[in-house]
Amino acid sequence: MVKLETPRFRTLKTKIICTIGPASSSPEILSGMIKEGMDIARLNFSHGDFSQHLSRLKIIREISSEVGIMQDLPGVKIRIGEFKEGSVVLSPGQEFTLRTSPIEGDKSQVYIDYPEVWRFVKPGERVILDDGNLQFRITKVEEGEIRCRVEIGGELKGRKGVVFPDTSLPLPSITDADRKALEFGARIGVDMVAVSFVRGAKNVLDVKALLREFGAPRMPVIAKIEEAQGLRNLKSILEVSDAIMVARGDLGVCLPREEVPLFQMRIIKACRRKGKPVIVATQMLESMVSNPVPTRAEVTDVSEAALQGADAVMLSAETAVGKYPIEAVRETRRILEAVENSTEFERVIKGREWPEEPSVEQAICAGMDVISESVGIKILVLEIKTGRMAQILSSYRPAKPVYVVTEDERLARSLLLWWGLKPWIGEIEELIRELKREGVLREGDKVLLSREIEEGPIRAGIGILEV
Repeated sequence: MVKLETPRFRTLKTKIICTIGPASSSPEILSGMIKEGMDIARLNFSHGDFSQHLSRLKIIREISSEVGIMQDLPGVKIRIGEFKEGSVVLSPGQEFTLRTSPIEGDKSQVYIDYPEVWRFVKPGERVILDDGNLQFRITKVEEGEIRCRVEIGGELKGRKGVVFPDTSLPLPSITDADRKALEFGARIGVDMVAVSFVRGAKNVLDVKALLREFGAPRMPVIAKIEEAQGLRNLKSILEVSDAIMVARGDLGVCLPREEVPLFQMRIIKACRRKGKPVIVATQMLESMVSNPVPTRAEVTDVSEAALQGADAVMLSAETAVGKYPIEAVRETRRILEAVENSTEFERVIKGREWPEEPSVEQAICAGMDVISESVGIKILVLEIKTGRMAQILSSYRPAKPVYVVTEDERLARSLLLWWGLKPWIGEIEELIRELKREGVLREGDKVLLSREIEEGPIRAGIGILEV
């Protein structure tokens, strides 16, 4: 396979994450998506098997070593069983029963794969299926069965997900499937991991403990906020997570749909205050699953995520199973370019969150940002050991481009998640030569240089280079 000559110096500060699936597994499609601006490829372990994910990872690595790879764990997902006829059509007002004993489903009943669920639900509570397309109301609970009345009907296929938005269920922190997927991901070298259905800090801490056990202690862990309990515990989850994902699909099932945009804005603000990256996900350009162009409302949705200060936006079905995966990435890039070249984007740059009592590293990063805007600096270059200073600098939303230099490929790719960071695998001298060759730097331009020092009395050094 020919290694792709990707654009090495992208201008976007907001990152683009793309889900890889049947529509985007070929080298040709993946090459096109990378050319159009994909920063991180998401491998969704809720679908496909390990061999498929490994094949996709290998293809991406052969095309480009500069694309990050996110593993998304399946998490705890309650599902119904199969129907005798493949699906049923349910009408509002009819009775329907969920049974915990294995049965073949029909128009009156279906199996649900959580044996103890009947112990925790009560009459009057809601049951939501198939990402909110159908809704039941519980009328009676008996051992092994939950009797319901259909409120929102429609076609229901087998193996669809079930959500109990009014019920607190004692679900496990991490499943056997998650553990196996984590071990596999650490072994094949994914760059970051997203944890599904995070309800509290324990979910994240358990994953981090397993990553240490599997030899990947520094792998960033992204907590997906997609249910009411996780939203209530956002503060404690933020303390232990490396990043947050606003998973609006399931969040919109558990909460009133009309409130999801408000929660998106609040989560982004909370992450900005804490200096943690935040990803906005689900249905960004959903119509592009079957159409070559997005709707105007979808364009506005992507724009608003960037204007709110999100670190990244994520495409799901658009690139995993859609007809136009390359075009979806191109449209996302164009939208973000328009936003980031606008005067309105200045409020993201200027809306910095400064810590009340900064650490030494935070003070240095804040100083770098101020210096870069006051003495005619063209770019910032930070040589890193751990990446911590780069993450702090990103959280200050510097107006100037930030190039992060390391010889650790895995560390470099993990930093692709952070707003505005442009990792370079190699040495500073090589980067400066390449930037001059590409026309990013010209004779007389000033570069602000800093080196992160992991040990010793000196924490970091700053200097200015005139090229």
